[in-house]
Amino acid sequence: MQSKFLNDKQVLVLRLDIDEEVVASILKAAEHYKIPSGIVSGIGAVNFAEIGLYDTSKKKYIKTTLREPLEIAALNGSLSKKDGSPYAHLHVVFGDSDGRTYGGHLDRATVSATAEIFVQINPEPIERSYSADIGLNLMALQETL
Repeated sequence: MQSKFLNDKQVLVLRLDIDEEVVASILKAAEHYKIPSGIVSGIGAVNFAEIGLYDTSKKKYIKTTLREPLEIAALNGSLSKKDGSPYAHLHVVFGDSDGRTYGGHLDRATVSATAEIFVQINPEPIERSYSADIGLNLMALQETL
């Protein structure tokens, strides 16, 4: 993975290479650069991915494994903190060679050519805490409107 800061260190650009894992790489960069929180976006190509859809009635993810060449048409999400460590909440849309798309929560994906990831860095941390009602780690924000 290669990296470069832009805009007076407000944006971190990552270039992932063949066989690097997308989510692990983003978390590694967040840990290395001590990113408090951020907005993630990206594109690229993978040959393996696990995505999920959260079933609220069962409080668990229904997972789909994809083992084929795929384009990352859109990667979006957030970086925050959970128990002081970086936490990535990422969603993705993949496209295959027939023009079909697959989307959902990104658990992991292996780069087949490259991935270009942009992290807009926010200077303040956003913590997450587990919600037993929903079964997910939710952002713990200060105000209710």
